[in-house]
Order: sequence, then C-alpha cells, then structure tokens
Amino acid sequence: MSNALMPSPQDPRSGDWAPAEVEVRSAYRRVLINAAGETWPLRGTVLGWWTRSDGLEMCRLRTFGSNASEWVVFDPDRIVLLVESGT
Repeated sequence: MSNALMPSPQDPRSGDWAPAEVEVRSAYRRVLINAAGETWPLRGTVLGWWTRSDGLEMCRLRTFGSNASEWVVFDPDRIVLLVESGT
C-alpha cells in the first residue's frame, strides 16, 4: 500500500509514525483506493482521521485482506469514500 499512496509528510518512510491517539477521530468507512499501477481499484477501510496543524487531512488506511494499517495523506482523487446507506 505504501508505494501506491503518499506517505505521511511527517514520516520519513519509517512506517512507525502515528499521531497521538487522543487526537485521532475514530472511523470505520469503506473506501476504494485508486492506486498507481493497479488496473482495478483496491478495497479498503479508513479506520481513523487526523488533521495536522497546517490543515492537511490524514487517514489511517487498511486495504482489504491486510491486518495492518498505515497513516496516509487523504487524497479524494485516490481514496474514494463509499456511500454506506441512503439513496
């Protein structure tokens, strides 16, 4: 997943960075991920939201079939929030 999406600007690709849990807004939102180099969108879930002090929106993203999640920059052109209910 990390090669398909933008890593956190605060994470020098270490994979260990995360915001303080008290600052994270919990979520469980299904998404489609338009990953570079993929023919079909990947399915995934946003498990949390966090906004940096400069306003950059980040999400904790887990792709379908993976047990791990990672923080990525939320890009609505690449991470599409799916409608959960309604018409």
